[in-house]
Amino acid sequence: MKIKPLATCMVLGLWLLGAFTKVPAQSGQRITTPLNAKLAPTGSEKNAYALEERWLQQGQWRAKLTEKASGMLLAEYGFADSTRNTLHGTYTSYWPNRRKQEQRTYHMGQIDGPFKRWSGDGILGVECMQTGERYWGHLKQYDAEGILHYELVLDKDGNGTGTEFLPKAGLQGTGMVVGGELAGVWEFKNEQGQKLMEREYLGEGKTRNTCFDAAGKPLPDSENCIVSRMAEFPGGPDAWSRFLQKNLTYPKASRKADVQGVVQVKFLVSKEGAVSQVKALSAPDALLAEEAVRVVQLSGRWNPAIEGNQPVAFWHIQSITFRLE
Repeated sequence: MKIKPLATCMVLGLWLLGAFTKVPAQSGQRITTPLNAKLAPTGSEKNAYALEERWLQQGQWRAKLTEKASGMLLAEYGFADSTRNTLHGTYTSYWPNRRKQEQRTYHMGQIDGPFKRWSGDGILGVECMQTGERYWGHLKQYDAEGILHYELVLDKDGNGTGTEFLPKAGLQGTGMVVGGELAGVWEFKNEQGQKLMEREYLGEGKTRNTCFDAAGKPLPDSENCIVSRMAEFPGGPDAWSRFLQKNLTYPKASRKADVQGVVQVKFLVSKEGAVSQVKALSAPDALLAEEAVRVVQLSGRWNPAIEGNQPVAFWHIQSITFRLE
C-alpha cells in the first residue's frame, strides 16, 4: 500500500511556470495576467478562465489566482523573482467555499517543507513533511470525522514504523513502512494486547489477511477476513464512473454560465450499506451541488465499511467532477 496523502492534489502553480518574462515592478504594484482554461497566458480578459494577480511584498513576489467568472479564489503562492519561473514559499489551494484545500512549501522551485490537506468542511485530513514526491516526518492521516487513522514516523527515504487505528473495532495495528509503502506483516491487537488479526503486504498492491481466535490460532477460512476497508460503491470505481455517466445531469444554467469544477459530497454509509445525511461540502455553484447530492442519494446501497471483519457505519467523502468539453 503506497502512502498517498495527495490523492487528489491540485498543484496549479506547476502548470503556470515559464509563461512570463521578467517584469519590473515597485513594491505594492500589482500586475494582472489573464489565463485560459489550461492556465496558460491569453492575450485578452474576454475569453480568460482565470486571472493571476502578482505583486512584490517585502522582497518576494506573491500571487493570487482567481476564477474570472465567479471571482472564486483558487490559489495563493509565491515566486523567487519576477520571471515567474521558480515557485518559492508557501503554496495554498482552496476549495470553492474558500476553505483551505492544500498547503505546501516550495524552496527555489522544489517542494520541501510542511504539507497539510483539508476536506471541504475544514477537517484536517493529512499533515506531514514533503520533499519532492516523498512524504516523511511525523505523518498523521485522519478520516472524514477527523479521527486519527494512521500515524507514521518516517525518514526522508520513507522508511520507518506506523500505527493504524481501528477504534470502532477496538483494534490497533503496528508495522513497518519501506520506501513510502506499508510493508511486511502488520499485527492488530485489542486493548488487552491480544493479537486478533494480521495483514501481510505482498507487493503490487496485494495483501493477505489472517484472523485469530482467543487462543491465537488462525480461524478457518481466515484469509478471507477483512481487517479494514472503506465504504465503496458496488463494483468499485469503474462501476461508480459508469453510474455517474448514466445518471449525472449537467444543470443547464451552470453550463450556460461556463461553471465547472469539483463538488465534494459527504454522506453516512450505515453498516447495512444505506446512504443518508448527504450534503455538499464545497461546490463551484449551488446547482452543481444540488445535482451531486441528488445523484449520490440515487446511488442505492453501498458496500459498507469494514473494521475488524465487521461492518461499521462510515462517513464517506466523494468528489464529483463537472467538466465542460
